[in-house]
Amino acid sequence: MERTNKDNDILKWKKEGGGSLRAKVNGRIKIIKPGEVFEAKLWEIPESMRDVIVPVDTRSKAAVEAAADPESIPPGPPAVKNEYFLKHRGGSWYNVLDVNEKVMNEKALKKPAAVELIESLTA
Repeated sequence: MERTNKDNDILKWKKEGGGSLRAKVNGRIKIIKPGEVFEAKLWEIPESMRDVIVPVDTRSKAAVEAAADPESIPPGPPAVKNEYFLKHRGGSWYNVLDVNEKVMNEKALKKPAAVELIESLTA
């Protein structure tokens, strides 16, 4: 029995040229090697890479040609808003954390310096 693709948005692409490319495909970071055929949605392939990554089958080519109209491309994932928080470290020292709880400062900061860092990151 042959497997079929249930998601009609997924198209087949081929990486041409030399060198490998890191790209987010189907929600994961993937290393795409020269000559490799892979599946990805149309909006996952940036316009700037269309000279190196080309559609393989006729359905993919038709979808790329239809996408020449910018209104016909389905919207990509929503943009994530960057938010930063203060976390008390002890004494009078603070860390600046992002939404994923990654520490944004190298050393512990005093509160005014931490607030200033948050303001510079959100600006």
